[in-house]
Amino acid sequence: EAYCRLRDTEIDLEEALVEHAAVERERCFHTNRDFKTMQLGGLTWHVRRALLQDAHLPILEAPDAYLEDEEGLLKSGRGTTLALTPGRSVLKRFNLKKKRNILKHRFAATRARSAFQKAYALEIMGIRTPRAVAFADRSTLGLIHSSYLLVEEVPEVMEGGEALRQWNGSNAPHRRRALSGAGSLIGRLHGAGFANRDLKSSNLLATTEGEIWLIDLDGVEHVKRINEEVRIKNLRRMVRDLPVYGELTVKDRLRFLRSYTRAARAGSAKEIFRKLAAEPLP
Repeated sequence: EAYCRLRDTEIDLEEALVEHAAVERERCFHTNRDFKTMQLGGLTWHVRRALLQDAHLPILEAPDAYLEDEEGLLKSGRGTTLALTPGRSVLKRFNLKKKRNILKHRFAATRARSAFQKAYALEIMGIRTPRAVAFADRSTLGLIHSSYLLVEEVPEVMEGGEALRQWNGSNAPHRRRALSGAGSLIGRLHGAGFANRDLKSSNLLATTEGEIWLIDLDGVEHVKRINEEVRIKNLRRMVRDLPVYGELTVKDRLRFLRSYTRAARAGSAKEIFRKLAAEPLP
């Protein structure tokens, strides 16, 4: 802004930041001042230099050992395994069980690679999501069958829907902060040209102070510009998923939408409210 005033010119700063992020996110797969590759545990790890700690090195050396430790295990599913790991980090393994998925990743980025890039891009845009430390793909005979993503842990959090259910009465300020924070976060996401087909309460985490974080970036996709149909589908997906939605007041919903429209520069909160209340889009 100071530069624009000095030069008596106009620049859309948000648009410029989006373009900057598009260039920057390609850097995370190359060796430069911010990123590097490391050979550990028979894997090639892509690492964020500034975030890597000594405590992370044993994880990169033997990631499966930490995912088999029941003490730190958070989730063990067919598609993903998740565990708390040293250095205040979380390790996620994406398991490619189906043959078609294994074949697909001969030509497409793995979920770990994609999430690593998205996390960096969102960080540049000021969107609160756990920072990605490293990722690697494991392959046999040229076929990738699993991939790993190490991210920073967000301490003392709960799912967004659960937070809203708990924060009533004396915790009302936290509730208001969380609703505004969720609206602002999603607005910034859309404003930066990212859609999220899997926008639901379990993918939003709330800290004890009411700050909102976005996790699980599988459904996040950079589409450059969010059209109205995508906007309403994304918002309706989250609103309908909230287990406390029936208990939210009109004031609660408008608080969320006002924060959203300010961040996304998306017009009237009341107009979006009416669209969300309408029948689902085809």
